[in-house]
Amino acid sequence: MLSETHKDLVDRMIVLENLMETLENDLNTVNAVPFKIPEVYQAFIQEILEMTWQDIVKLKKVFMEENIKILTKREDNGFTQYQYLTNGYESVFRYWSYAMNMKVLKAMEDYIARLKNSSIKPNNTPFLSKRHDRD
Repeated sequence: MLSETHKDLVDRMIVLENLMETLENDLNTVNAVPFKIPEVYQAFIQEILEMTWQDIVKLKKVFMEENIKILTKREDNGFTQYQYLTNGYESVFRYWSYAMNMKVLKAMEDYIARLKNSSIKPNNTPFLSKRHDRD
């Protein structure tokens, strides 16, 4: 039987893998385009890539424990189809490309929020701290 938990795990993995692909493409673009300070954009993207990768590693462990596998990916006519196997049961997810883009965007927003909450605080930013001291 396909559990909702397994479906949610597979959906999450698919979204995270798409987010990784998007961020890697964005990083390549940042590296190719002449920004005045490319290191800022590179560091930002790399930080989100690292957070995403850590979550993928955790999910892969759960996949192994729960005997879940994503088998194939097929794209056609604005849809992407993923075939997966969980505890001997095979199933398919079909995503409309726009819907997948929205899921990836939401995941990216979640990572940005986590990043903001964890490390980008006025007390941790020397420039902002000095600036506040003068006020």
